[in-house]
Amino acid sequence: MAEQEIARELLNETVTYAESSVCRHKLLLHYFGESYEKKDNCGSCDNCLNPKVKFDGQEDIKLALEAVVSTKQLFKSKHIAELLTGKKNRRYKSCPTRQKTSFLGLARTMISAIGVPL
Repeated sequence: MAEQEIARELLNETVTYAESSVCRHKLLLHYFGESYEKKDNCGSCDNCLNPKVKFDGQEDIKLALEAVVSTKQLFKSKHIAELLTGKKNRRYKSCPTRQKTSFLGLARTMISAIGVPL
């Protein structure tokens, strides 16, 4: 492996650790080849004290995939996200298909339901 590939892999592992919702003690012990003896979480790390909100994302994914198919897969993920959150920008106005309006802003209610600011 090249040095850049190794550095990228280490960076990806760090990002995975930072974004994980699993108990930090469990993750660190697992990383070093040990197991966490307690059945429950530690109760003292950031993930145990402030658990991340979990939600069923099946409807969100279905909506996003329908938007991609509806726009004939012509746009990147950023445009689809803007479409679903209701942002009307230059790309929206130049979009040749009018099917986009059926998805405009539909994700707003889903996003606000889980408490994520737009």
